[in-house]
Amino acid sequence: GNRFKNKITKKFMELSINNCQKLIVDSEYAKNEIKKILNLDKKKINKIYLGIDSELYKKKNFHKIKEFDYNKKYLLSVISCVKYHNIINLLKAFARVDNNKKDINFVLVMQILDKKYYEEIKIFIKKNNLEKKIKIFTNLESKFLINLYKNALLYIFSSYTEVFGYTTIEAMASGCPVLVSKTSCLPEINGNAAYYFNPDKINSIERGINIILNKKNIYNKLRQYGFKRIKHFNIKDNFNKTLSLIDRNNTDNDLKNR
Repeated sequence: GNRFKNKITKKFMELSINNCQKLIVDSEYAKNEIKKILNLDKKKINKIYLGIDSELYKKKNFHKIKEFDYNKKYLLSVISCVKYHNIINLLKAFARVDNNKKDINFVLVMQILDKKYYEEIKIFIKKNNLEKKIKIFTNLESKFLINLYKNALLYIFSSYTEVFGYTTIEAMASGCPVLVSKTSCLPEINGNAAYYFNPDKINSIERGINIILNKKNIYNKLRQYGFKRIKHFNIKDNFNKTLSLIDRNNTDNDLKNR
């Protein structure tokens, strides 16, 4: 985006963080990174995970995309179109898998944040004759995501850097096995409920896809572990932790002002 706008935004974020009384972040990774970059007192930073309403994913009726065939076998990634999400490496790995599994497609749900990178992705798809195998939805309403998760063979998240990675726990809540980069906060959030790959190595991504698709025991374990893992991210518990932190902060301020 606009470099001047980015610099101003970054400056205001740093000022806000430095001057706030309490800072809430959504992972231990984010906590350590902010402390290191801005040299903050660790006591000022509070980790509270994002939450998910797992009951929502147990309902039977979900919104469907009319023009999409849910009976087709497909891999899924819900991802912003930015370079650090490593989408072209992901597509290269899929192209290799496709040589052995002709009936498997790939669905990308993307928010276009980098138009230039999006054009690179479209050029790659065309050059490799993948137009019929890859379906891209842009700016899709969130109400359509659950059905996509539930019917996917597996969910892939190829990011280099995240502070949480919310879509991975949405996939787990939907009973979809998760394949994810072993980077930043992702091992912290996903624990033993995901299969990991090196995002720099295309053969590592390809291997992860093949293992989950071909080894039923691993596929089933990831689904089971996923349902257990999402209990760490209960939306009510994490909401109450946030309120409790705000209440404690207000009480401390009242005592100081007396």
